[in-house]
Amino acid sequence: MTPWATKPERSESLARALWIGTFGAVLVVSALLDSVVWLRFSEHNPAALHQIEISGWYQTLRQAGYVPAWVAIALAIDFAGLRRQKWGWRPSAPPVTLGVVVSILIAGAAVEVLKPAIGRLRPEASGGEYVFAPLWTNPALTSYSTPSSHAAIAFAGAFALARTFPGAAWLLIGIAVGCGVTRLIAGAHYLSDIVLAALVGWLASRVAPRGVVT
Repeated sequence: MTPWATKPERSESLARALWIGTFGAVLVVSALLDSVVWLRFSEHNPAALHQIEISGWYQTLRQAGYVPAWVAIALAIDFAGLRRQKWGWRPSAPPVTLGVVVSILIAGAAVEVLKPAIGRLRPEASGGEYVFAPLWTNPALTSYSTPSSHAAIAFAGAFALARTFPGAAWLLIGIAVGCGVTRLIAGAHYLSDIVLAALVGWLASRVAPRGVVT
């Protein structure tokens, strides 16, 4: 932010800094709670976990971490807009699908880099204790915990759509949070994995173009 920045630019920069600062604080707090949440909140009984995983609410929220789910929603919005415009399209207006897909691709790529770089093993593999084994220390490892891929996709899609439909932001973000909850219940991630995934998803959505409803 330069000294001669306009008032709207200063406000936007401050808002961005506030968001990042809030995420950072939440990330620190969540890291302190990781072991407790994994022990108390995750379902460690395989039979009970299976019953939860086949339930309708669990499957619905879990699909928020599935790329085609967000692409399908965005395509439906774009096709509805095209129909209203009698199949006309404004080249200068990025379609909703583009914003969602770019956001998800950025988040997915970031996660694939961060996971082996951070190298934190999944809590189910370490009994809830932090164990770090970055890729270069053990190339045979393929399953890392931080951040959650499903949650990152869910938040990237939710934040991208929220830029187009700010009135539905809390609903969309709530769905992404629900996806993160399913990963916690499954014991596959720490709470801080979900928080970091949310930050990755938000940053990805800010880099991606904001989709416009035609």
